[in-house]
Amino acid sequence: MTFSKVDWTILWKLHHLRFFWIYLTLGIPLKGVLAWRLEAGSTIKKGVCAVLSSFASSAVNIWFPILPVACVLMLNGFVGDVAGQSPFVSVPVVALSMGIEAAFLDWVLFRVSMKESVKRRFVWVLIVNTLNASVALALGLTWVVHHPTMMIANASY
Repeated sequence: MTFSKVDWTILWKLHHLRFFWIYLTLGIPLKGVLAWRLEAGSTIKKGVCAVLSSFASSAVNIWFPILPVACVLMLNGFVGDVAGQSPFVSVPVVALSMGIEAAFLDWVLFRVSMKESVKRRFVWVLIVNTLNASVALALGLTWVVHHPTMMIANASY
């Protein structure tokens, strides 16, 4: 089974819980490395902040995907449905918009929990969140491609 276009609404309805867990489990080690790189606070505080940040960004990006939905709608409006739903166009746009949304959330969480601003190092926060979203989307779409029977079974309901 190959994707000729991506219908994000259907994929979200069918697989959002699995994607949440993929995004969360990838995010914890990545956010841990980010907290270590930012050199803020004690080791326990860094670990708690990494878990809290990963959980919050996973929840917000999965259950309140405001920026990714807005970006995909604008993309479809500018280039049309056929080109906008192409995986080579829409997947990077969704990954980048998820990374931006999570980066702003992490900026707020680091500010509140670590009592420290990451304004100078915001680029690192954005890179880590975009990497997390990109890898999670790639693994999620790969999972969907390799399990087409579940996709067909869910679509028949």
